Amino acid sequence: MLLVPHDQDVPKGFDDAQLVRTPLEICFYMYTTQVGFLDALEDATLLNSVAAVTIDESEWTIPVIAEGLKSNRILYLPQNEGTSINVEPVIKLKPDMIFSGTVNMGKGDIIGQFNAARLPYTVTAEWMEDSNYGCIEWLKFIAAFYNKDEEADIIFEQKVKHIEDLLAMTNDISQDEYPTVAYASFYNGVVWTQGSNAPTALEYKKAAGKYYISDLHSKGQVRIGMEEFVNKAIEADILMYSSMITYVPNKKALLNENPFFAELKAYKNDRIYVLSRGYYMNSAKIDEKFADIIAIFHPKLFPDRELIFYEQLK
Repeated sequence: MLLVPHDQDVPKGFDDAQLVRTPLEICFYMYTTQVGFLDALEDATLLNSVAAVTIDESEWTIPVIAEGLKSNRILYLPQNEGTSINVEPVIKLKPDMIFSGTVNMGKGDIIGQFNAARLPYTVTAEWMEDSNYGCIEWLKFIAAFYNKDEEADIIFEQKVKHIEDLLAMTNDISQDEYPTVAYASFYNGVVWTQGSNAPTALEYKKAAGKYYISDLHSKGQVRIGMEEFVNKAIEADILMYSSMITYVPNKKALLNENPFFAELKAYKNDRIYVLSRGYYMNSAKIDEKFADIIAIFHPKLFPDRELIFYEQLK
């Protein structure tokens, strides 16, 4: 792609590149995380470029987007595992850019449809990063489409500095004080967790936590049976449950997913945490999410902190 501001001439020598005039004015954002990076640029006017999304009004915690959906300024195009997006309204929208992901959700080849309709799109893949810094850096990618490169660099450096300061806070914590932390979600009769070398496990270790499994060395997601999970996690001090408070609002709801969660030490001691409603829509606030994790693991370091992106189940 060749990104050229509206008030500048197109340079020669880029005939094979897709021309994109910046800043963007009409965009279709397919994932909330992408809008989160845009919101993190701290310029509310940029959100006026969001013309279509795939999540309805009730789920948004970014007021401008929720209000835009309510007033019909923003088009809602539903997308889930069972359906494909209707591409016709997207064609009528004539977007400057579609921000897509690396996988096709639902039935049908949505990327193929974009190609067939000659719609401009680009792909983000922040979820594939294996470090906090790599994930935050997607902020710069989004910023480039809005001529906000310098602003993004400053915000990125501020967030990196904040993470480094948080890491320094855990340096003096003895390993004897590390809580044992389990990570899981339950879906289709099995537990989804992460291997000991996966990004989440490594993040917990940086936050002065001891990950609950050491024999599954995967760098990504791992599927195990409930009985195996209980055997591994039964003495874990904390359970980080990868679901939103919307779907698992309390401990009773967790038992509805599987009653064996009641056997865990973390369940008995009320140390189970789920994601807040705004977790994914604040994709660039990884430093604040990391601060939440440290506060969960070591409350004494943040005695007055109210969690922002996690909620404790009662």
